[in-house]
Amino acid sequence: MLERIPEQFVRQASRPAFFFDGRHYTYAELAASVSAIQELIDRHQQPDNSIIGVIANSDIETYATLLAILFSGYGYLPINPASPSDRNANILRQAGTGLLLSSTDSAASPLAGAVPGMLTLGTRGLPPASRPPVYRAVPDTHYAYLLFTSGSTGTPKGVPISRGNLEAFLEGFFHVGVQMDEHDRVLQMFDLTFDFSVMSCFVPWVVGACLYPAATNELRFMSVYRLLEEQQITCAPMVPSALTFLRPYFNEIRLDRLRYSVFCGEPLLAHIAQEWFACTPNSRIINFYGPTEATVFCSAYEWSPTRQKAHNGALAIGKPMLHAGMIVVDEQRKPVGA
Repeated sequence: MLERIPEQFVRQASRPAFFFDGRHYTYAELAASVSAIQELIDRHQQPDNSIIGVIANSDIETYATLLAILFSGYGYLPINPASPSDRNANILRQAGTGLLLSSTDSAASPLAGAVPGMLTLGTRGLPPASRPPVYRAVPDTHYAYLLFTSGSTGTPKGVPISRGNLEAFLEGFFHVGVQMDEHDRVLQMFDLTFDFSVMSCFVPWVVGACLYPAATNELRFMSVYRLLEEQQITCAPMVPSALTFLRPYFNEIRLDRLRYSVFCGEPLLAHIAQEWFACTPNSRIINFYGPTEATVFCSAYEWSPTRQKAHNGALAIGKPMLHAGMIVVDEQRKPVGA
């Protein structure tokens, strides 16, 4: 499904791809940025199936960098600029990253010497490319991205996701019954180092929809509120704690244009889902579950006002998605009957 993204650059060239700081950017502008960054990558060719680091800023160059890396046949490693430099350097060393790209040179400079021989290059203000973006097909076993979680010990632990994993996830997501097109407006409230961002970015790119990133500072949840209302968001991927923050405003919220409320990352409480439905009467509320290792999420449960499965107040995590499977095990990790 990734090959559909460059097709959208042509089909939706004049339509909005992003909304940043009060301004829409078209798919043509996104394509131009992807092309310029892809040519930068080509000039510093990396070994086959390697990982390229990206400073995860909130701007069009950063999002274009993710696509440029994938189009060039590599995998991306997002680096949170707000994390301690020592932690980020450890991550880059573990990944063996040979190239680090950043839309702000100041964010990348503390990491310039993190890996011996690693190049650190800026992606902003590049000269126009000589050609449109080129999607290079690579084997499904090649990297799509590498995310680092803290792990139970607090030591960063890398989780590699292959092209095949990502393709299977995208197919599974749409198989759940989500129907989106270029007219949709999709919320993006997650750090790019959090796997839920994969869904909120790649799903709209595949269909040519517009992405609405929320603020990355402490006002993020308030930014979510503003975007949902002012920009008439139609698909809102959120963590349930976002609803906890918005709950005092539920009596003021009425989002008739919202078609999909997508949740993952935390238990979704049944009574909050019921209250949220009163604010979004035309939305389908879908509760997803899955660890980073399972490619964002791997099971889905659709809530409805007349059919609710919950335990201890939390909604069910549902059934396996397409290309996924689930088993129940006992204390010895042996499968048990249904």
